[in-house]
Amino acid sequence: MYEYVPKSDKKTEKLIFFGMLGLATLFYVGSIVPNMLFPALLQLIAFSLLTVAIVVISKFMICRYVYRIEPREATENLGEGYDFVIVQYSGKHVSTVCRCDLSSIVSMTHVTKENKRELSTSHKGKSVYRYVADLRADNVYFLEVSQYDRIFYLYILSDPVLESLILNH
Repeated sequence: MYEYVPKSDKKTEKLIFFGMLGLATLFYVGSIVPNMLFPALLQLIAFSLLTVAIVVISKFMICRYVYRIEPREATENLGEGYDFVIVQYSGKHVSTVCRCDLSSIVSMTHVTKENKRELSTSHKGKSVYRYVADLRADNVYFLEVSQYDRIFYLYILSDPVLESLILNH
């Protein structure tokens, strides 16, 4: 079994969270100043900023993903082989969010600034799952998976060892 646990300091995510929290506080305090025009609008903006801060903390700061290659025992439907497994850790809650046969991964493409737009338009309207808990990661990969007559796409983080295991299945 191989396991890749991405390391990140989450500087960008912390900056966005505390920036949104600070702006929300400023807008709310501004709304309670006497004789302020449109206090409800300022409170709505403060609430919206607070909502964005909560989304950032829940999706990017508390959540993390671990990527595994695990051996699989033979079953009725599948023979022996290897599974690609993605486990999500969100606080104390742990859940397996993706499990697919390693041989069902059709392609693996490194996401760069140059091909990012092309990749996003190529799978528009199809099943796409983003299992990346970093806003600014350099090692993001785009996987095309064809399993059980269904095609879906994954965004994951990878290191050279995981990449070679996936590509050389």
